[in-house]
Amino acid sequence: MKRLRSNISTAINLMRPLRSAFSQPAAVRWQPWLVGAACLSPFAPLLSPDDKVFPYFVWSDYTAYQLPIHEFIRAELLRGELPLWIPWLGNGTPLHANQQAGLFHPLWLGLLALAPANQALKFGLFLHLAAGFAGQYRLARALGVGTLGSSLAAALLIQSGFVVNHLEAGHVNLIVGEALVPWFLFFLHRLLEHPGPRAAASVGLAGALLGLGSHPQISYYTCLTGMGWSAAVVLAAQPLSRRARGFFGSLSPPCWRPRPARRSWRRPSSWRATG
Repeated sequence: MKRLRSNISTAINLMRPLRSAFSQPAAVRWQPWLVGAACLSPFAPLLSPDDKVFPYFVWSDYTAYQLPIHEFIRAELLRGELPLWIPWLGNGTPLHANQQAGLFHPLWLGLLALAPANQALKFGLFLHLAAGFAGQYRLARALGVGTLGSSLAAALLIQSGFVVNHLEAGHVNLIVGEALVPWFLFFLHRLLEHPGPRAAASVGLAGALLGLGSHPQISYYTCLTGMGWSAAVVLAAQPLSRRARGFFGSLSPPCWRPRPARRSWRRPSSWRATG
């Protein structure tokens, strides 16, 4: 036991210089960039301009669904037509009414017009992963988490089993949803903190991108969570009973709970300075 305590104290002493180095203002400023680069580095092969695809499995959506339909979309766009229907899946299936196709997602339209479908999809996936890290970091910072804690929260999102497994299976629209959910909640937080047309437009834009490029389940559950969270924040600020305010206040983060009004103290005018 004494040896274990000695080893622990030695490790703590060795980490003190590293902790002090990371607590410097310059180091704190670079923390999210360093953590983000480390988290995104395993996904760097997505930026390679080659014809490699994700490992093919029987259940892979990338080679069996996402890549064929986006190759068809690119071919139709280069012909100057908007592909609302693809005849090569089943007996034909609509594209504009299929949320998983992401036909009207602005990023996919722009990338497919500039690059082959495989390269456009891989580059777009990397951009969404980077956007997901940035969105989760901004959301955590807005909720009062420190720089290092917010960086770790973003790292947990990007390196989670949800992201890695769905990326391996080629579920493109689920990665899109993963990247947009933190931004939707971040803009919703801004709207609840400072209501205004710009904040409302930001929430609407994030919600529209979720509807255009994400999976229907992610869009539905994100909007449902946002509605419940907003209702809890609004009801917690209403003149309800103490028990009801405590219940709704427990559902909202601390920074969204109503703060008691500050009472300013002034010296009565009848007082006179003495001495």
